[in-house]
Amino acid sequence: VLSNLQVLKVFNAGLKELPTSLWNCRQLRQLDVGGNPLGESFPGAAVAAHLQQLEILFASKIGMKDLPNLSECQKLRMVGIKDNQLTVLDGKLLPETTEWLIAAGNQ
Repeated sequence: VLSNLQVLKVFNAGLKELPTSLWNCRQLRQLDVGGNPLGESFPGAAVAAHLQQLEILFASKIGMKDLPNLSECQKLRMVGIKDNQLTVLDGKLLPETTEWLIAAGNQ
């Protein structure tokens, strides 16, 4: 069942880390983890390695201080990282396919 999941919205679910079972969602196209206190535990490398079909990522209000390297997510076109604690936004950490970046409300 997880292998066919295409959209997962766990906004404000109280998650402190993402479950490893998420990496079985190989067809996932949209992931919304916003509002969860993930902070620095947001696994950017694992997202890039396992979620190759991901097109839309919302990670707003998670306490992120550094943008993880998502450059290997070659289908990622929309990234929402607003209302975090980012002070630097390095475009090299995003794939060239990124069309929309929503990053308001950071430092």
